[in-house]
Amino acid sequence: MQTRHRVSLRSRTALRRMFAAVCTVTALTSLTACSAPRYAGRAESEQRLSACETAYYGAADARDALADQPDVVRYLTAVSARSRWIDVAAQCADRFTEGVIRAAQSRHMAVALAGKYGIGDIVDMSVDDASDDGTDYGTDYGTDYGTVDPAGLALDDLASASIAASALRTMASAEDRAGFSVEILTARSTTDDATLSVADAHKAAGERLIALANDADGASDTTTDSTDDTDSRQTDGDSDGTADSSSTNDGAAAASNDPRRKVYNADTLLAHPDDIVDPATGLLASTYAVVEVTCAREELTAMAAETSATNAGSSAGTTASSASTDASDATHDDATAADADDAADTHAASLRAVARLVESRLVRAFAAGYPTTDHALFD
Repeated sequence: MQTRHRVSLRSRTALRRMFAAVCTVTALTSLTACSAPRYAGRAESEQRLSACETAYYGAADARDALADQPDVVRYLTAVSARSRWIDVAAQCADRFTEGVIRAAQSRHMAVALAGKYGIGDIVDMSVDDASDDGTDYGTDYGTDYGTVDPAGLALDDLASASIAASALRTMASAEDRAGFSVEILTARSTTDDATLSVADAHKAAGERLIALANDADGASDTTTDSTDDTDSRQTDGDSDGTADSSSTNDGAAAASNDPRRKVYNADTLLAHPDDIVDPATGLLASTYAVVEVTCAREELTAMAAETSATNAGSSAGTTASSASTDASDATHDDATAADADDAADTHAASLRAVARLVESRLVRAFAAGYPTTDHALFD
């Protein structure tokens, strides 16, 4: 009886071990089956930096490298940082303001270091990129518009339809107000920074921005207008009358959409032609510097709204494009991707031109003594 009992116990122990092993294998198999599938190319794409990330990391590294370096190295690094921060403004939808302000700070530092060693001519050509003519905004405004404001002149190369008309009009108003203010300071202020050439440059930039805004409105309505004109000609049989009426209406609409007032209240400027407290920060600074930095702030606010709207529109467009891709062939997908890339390049070039314009206003303010600290520039 004892022998039989031992055999029975051993058999039960073996069965329990086999059962536990089967359960373990079953559990591991079920867990493996529930693991997320791997999408081809996904891991590789996540390892590649976007254009925004590349620009931002490069600019941040250049800015960090400015500390505790010899002046010559700091100068070269500031030149590089300025260009990289302009790229940040153009490539990163939510970092336009940061990119412009950092670019202006870097440029001001480069100009200051170059002036310290008498290499102003070199810094002018190095700090500006190919679209500028190398003018030092801080020391030589010149008498010719192209010399006074190369960043404003570069607006001629701006693709108007890639920037919202509302943003362009707000910027035009800021430029017009700044031009009027500088005119007042030219007659009343003791500073040499405020000149009629600078005032004219502001107003000329405002003219360009308004023209671009009107072109942007026209581009958005081209298809509708052409269809309406064709229907009108077929119905009325009078193409000349239709064209004249359309031109008159377009001119009236453009005039009504122009926010520039040309003349503004000058009481504050007349009372404080030399120094004034900046209402945005409470800092006492040169009145001319406050005029320039106020112009820059208004333009940055306009572009912040523009880039935020564009970013939201791009997200919606990406979702719609993804949905339509499933129903289209490979050739159509390639064409759509190419068009999207072209549009992105055009928009980036437009943002880069506007960034240089706003940066130049900040550099003028810095040259006139406005603080370059983050506290004075960032909200």
